Amino acid sequence: MEILLGVLVVLVVLFALAIAIGKIKGPPDPQTQSDAWLQMRLGSEGAWINGYLRLSLDQQNESLKRMFDEKQEYIRQIESELTKRKSAHGLSATAQELKPILQTASEQHAPDGMSSKDKWLLEQTELVLAPLAPLIGTNVKPIARQFFEEMKADGIASYGDNIYSESYGDRIVTNQVVLAKRLAAGLTTDDVRNYWNKPVLLTLLHTKVRDFSEFCFIDVARQSGKDIVAVARDQRKRYPKYGDPEAWNPTLPANQGFTAEDADIYPEFILRVGQWQAQTAADEQAALLSQYTSFNAMIRALVNQGRLSLYAQPRLESPPTGLK
Repeated sequence: MEILLGVLVVLVVLFALAIAIGKIKGPPDPQTQSDAWLQMRLGSEGAWINGYLRLSLDQQNESLKRMFDEKQEYIRQIESELTKRKSAHGLSATAQELKPILQTASEQHAPDGMSSKDKWLLEQTELVLAPLAPLIGTNVKPIARQFFEEMKADGIASYGDNIYSESYGDRIVTNQVVLAKRLAAGLTTDDVRNYWNKPVLLTLLHTKVRDFSEFCFIDVARQSGKDIVAVARDQRKRYPKYGDPEAWNPTLPANQGFTAEDADIYPEFILRVGQWQAQTAADEQAALLSQYTSFNAMIRALVNQGRLSLYAQPRLESPPTGLK
């Protein structure tokens, strides 16, 4: 009997030590646990917090309060890990959906025989696609080639031989209807001229890549199980959205609650916005943005206040001669 009691005492001591060590080490790292375990732990931690919140204030002593804070932090870590895994799954699923596109693009990728001007434009497309490499694969050349072929065909249909023109902006500013709308928005004649006085096809390609980037971002959100309308609304709040402000449709779900002040801004603002972002501290941008309903509303306010001036006109690396 004494031996049995001794064994029981040892077991009790070991169990107590295990609990103590567990407390010292803290809860398991969420990164090392399965999805099922994390979901179960969320339930148990949530149940404890609900029970704590039902206690009267005089029952919520310092020890319980400390545990409450620790559990809230642990729940945040678990939710962060689950979100990260969903995002990773979304990236993988989106990449799978893009495989047929990338396969077709790969088959089309054969730059041999291209003119020097087309090769240069293709290289520029690859450069702006480079940030998307983690999603579409480290080799962006195939999809860059596909975009190039598509936009060249569309450009020829819309602009004819002008797709290589570097003086298209000089023509646009002579169109008083087009120019008047942009001047009213706060742009200058030079803004419009500078934006369009590069190969028209390059402008079309940049727009294509920008639209593709937005598609990828939304699709990753969809694959991660997120509300894509909410994501789109959040994007409009936090980032610039370029397009035709006259095409603003307030009835779209993603636009409801916003006004014309939040509508797209003309793409000719890209240079001004980019330079303002580069020369303004991130915390200053965030503080200013918090005062407005969207990034575009903030930009319109800065324009009206005369605070979005053009600091300097950067020069694009020269294309091969003969593009005009």
